[in-house]
Amino acid sequence: MSTTTANGPTAKTARVQLHGVLRHSTQKDLRKLIEKTWKGHDPVVHGNIVKIKKVPGATWATVTLDAAVVNSKDGTETVPSIDTTLENFVQFVNDTAHPKENERGYAVHAKRGLCRDGGGDGEKEGSDGGGDDEDGEETDQNREGKRRKLDAAMTIKSPSEICDAIAPMWKQPYEEQLRCKNKEMVRRCAIVICKEIKKNFAKRERESKRNANVKLTPLYEWVKERKGINVKDILPSPQKFFYRNKIELTFGYRYEKIADASVEDDCDNDHESKNIKKIPSVGFMVSGWDGPVASPFCCPHVPSEFCGIAGVLDDFLSSSPLKPYHQKSHKGCWRVLTMRSSVRTKQCMVIVQHAPVDDADILSAEKDRLIKMLVGEVPNPSARDFPDPMVSTGVREEEKDRPRVAVTSIFFQEYAGVSIPPPDHPVQHSYGKEFLEERLGKCTFQISPGAFFQVNTEGAERLYKVVTDAIADDINKKRESNGRNNDEEKNSPDDSNKEKTAEEGEKKQNNDNFDSSTLLFDVCCGTGTIGLTAMSEGIVGKVVGVDISRPAILDARRNAVRNGMMKDVTKDEDSKNEMDKSIGADHEEIVRFIDSRAELVLSSETYKARFNSGPTYAIVDPAREGLHHNVIKALRSAEKIERLVYVSCNPTKTLTRDATMLCAPSTKKYPGLPFKPVSAQPVDMFPMTSHCEMVMIFDRMSKKEYEGKE
Repeated sequence: MSTTTANGPTAKTARVQLHGVLRHSTQKDLRKLIEKTWKGHDPVVHGNIVKIKKVPGATWATVTLDAAVVNSKDGTETVPSIDTTLENFVQFVNDTAHPKENERGYAVHAKRGLCRDGGGDGEKEGSDGGGDDEDGEETDQNREGKRRKLDAAMTIKSPSEICDAIAPMWKQPYEEQLRCKNKEMVRRCAIVICKEIKKNFAKRERESKRNANVKLTPLYEWVKERKGINVKDILPSPQKFFYRNKIELTFGYRYEKIADASVEDDCDNDHESKNIKKIPSVGFMVSGWDGPVASPFCCPHVPSEFCGIAGVLDDFLSSSPLKPYHQKSHKGCWRVLTMRSSVRTKQCMVIVQHAPVDDADILSAEKDRLIKMLVGEVPNPSARDFPDPMVSTGVREEEKDRPRVAVTSIFFQEYAGVSIPPPDHPVQHSYGKEFLEERLGKCTFQISPGAFFQVNTEGAERLYKVVTDAIADDINKKRESNGRNNDEEKNSPDDSNKEKTAEEGEKKQNNDNFDSSTLLFDVCCGTGTIGLTAMSEGIVGKVVGVDISRPAILDARRNAVRNGMMKDVTKDEDSKNEMDKSIGADHEEIVRFIDSRAELVLSSETYKARFNSGPTYAIVDPAREGLHHNVIKALRSAEKIERLVYVSCNPTKTLTRDATMLCAPSTKKYPGLPFKPVSAQPVDMFPMTSHCEMVMIFDRMSKKEYEGKE
C-alpha cells in the first residue's frame, strides 16, 4: 500500500489562529465546539486536529492541523496538500452563510498560520499571538527580534552600564536624589491616597441613590485640605556608599572578549559567540537569564567584603568540576550566593545555594574545599572598577576607611525548585556560628539565614527612631492631658474629701508608670527589631510580635532573651514547645512572639488587648505585598488601638491601597471607626536607587470627627 502527498513524502502540519473564543474555555471545550457543535466539520476535508493550544484567560487559540489520509478505490492512500486542508478549515470557520459562534453566541473567525515540515505539534512556528503571514514574514521578524535580544544579552556591559541597571540614580548628586524621591512620595503616595478616599465617598453616594440602606457620612475634613497628608522632607541615609549589609549574587558565567575564535564555551546556551569566552563566576543578572552575570566590583553600594568573597568564589569556580546552574535547562549545581555582614561586630555570614547532584561525594569534597577558601578574614578585592564619574565623589577614600570583617558562619542550602525557596527552607550549617550578630541602638540582635533584617543598618536606626518617636509623642500627649486633668481636679472647690485625694494619688501613680502598661503590637515583626527597640528605650512595656517566618520568630525570642526582656528557661530553643515555655508565666504579658500569619491571630490578640489598662499601639512593617485584608479588618475593629504606625517599603502601591482601606468609612467588611493619616515621613534607605521607606502615622478618628460634628 502506497502513500503519496502533494508536497513530497514528508507529512506536514499547519496552524490556524482562532479569535473570539471565550476566556474560560479549555482545549477540551474548543475541540468539542469544532468537532461536534459546529455543523459540517469533516476531518477529510478540513484536516485532523492534532493539538489545540490556548493560554488561560486569552480570547484566542491555536489549532494545529494535519491532512487526513484519503483511501481511493484502487487501495492507494492519498494525503491532500496541507495548504488545501488549511484553506478549507479557514473557509469553514469564516463561512458567512454559516457563521461559527462560541458558546455564548459571539462570532469566531480564523486566521491562516504557517505550514511546517515534520508533522509535529507546531509549537515552534512563530508566536502564538500572531504570525498570520503565510510566507512566514512575521515568524522571521520574531526570530530576528529574538536574535537581537539575545545579542544584546551577550554584550559585555561596561561598569557604567552595570551601575545603571543596579543603582540607576548613581549619576545624580545625592541632594537631587532626595528631591526626586520626596516628590514621588507626594505625587504617587500622599495625593493618590486622598484621591482614592474621595472616589470611595463618591461611590458610596452613587450607591445611596440606589440603596437606601447605605449610610452616608460627610467627607473628611482632612481630605478637603490642600495638603491632606503632611509629607515631611525625606531623611537622608547616614551612609551614601557601601551601605548594604546583605546582597545576593547569582552563579553564572562572566564574558570576556578573546581574539582566538576557536575557544569553546561550556555554558548550556544555544547561542554561541566565537569571540567571547565564558568564565564561571558570580554576579548580578543585569542581562536576564540568557546573558552573563555582572561583577559587583563596580557597584558603589556593595561593601568591599562582599566583593572579596565574590573574588574567592570566582577562584573556586575556575577549578570546580561542578558547573553553575542554568535556569532554562535546569542543569548544573551552584545557584545563589547570599552574604550578610556587620561592620559593628566584624562578622560575615555566607550562604551557598545549590541544586541536587548525582555524585554526593564530589559535592561534599567541593563544599569542604570552599569552606577552607572562605574561612578567616575576608581578603581585599582586587582593584574595584568604579565608573569614572564616581571616582571624584570620594568613594575610594571611604572604601579604604571601612573596617575589615571575617567569615564567621557558612551555610549550604540544597534547593531543587524553580523559583525562590521560602524563608524557612532548611539550610545546612557547615562552619562557625549559627547566626550573625548585629548591634542596633541599645540592643544586640542575632540573625538567622532565613530571617529578615533591614539591609541598611545605620539607616534602620534612623527609621526606627521615627517609628518610636511617633509612639513616644502620643504617650507624652496623653501624659500631659492626664496631668492637666489632675490639676483641674486639684484646683476644684469640691476637692476636699479623702476619696478624691486617694484617687488623685492613684492617677498620678498611673501617670508615672504610663510606659509599663503601654502595649505594642508589632505586626510582621521579623527578628523583633522594632518592638524590642521601643522596649529598650522605655517607650512601651509590653510587646506582642507576629510574623509568618518561623526562623525570624525564633530569632526574635532569642533576641528578647539576649537583651534581658525575656527569661531563658530552656536550652532547646529550636523546639517550638520549649520555646513557647521560655516565655514564662510571669513574662507572658510582657513579651510574646507568635509565628503565624497575622490575619489568623491578630483578631484574637487585639481582643485580649481590651483588658490592657494602658494605651495600645500597633506597628506594621509588611513585605512589598502589603497587609492582608483580614489584618486591616482586625486593626480597624480593635478600637483600643488609637495610633497605628505603618512602615512601608512599597509606598506607591501597597501603602496607597492599605491606607485607603484603613481610612475608608465603616462597612460590614471593615467595621470600626476609621483611621486618618496625620503625618508621613520618607526615609532614604537605598541611596542611588529609586526606592525609599515611608513611615505613615495614622490616628483613630473620634466619633464626632467621623460624623463631621467636630
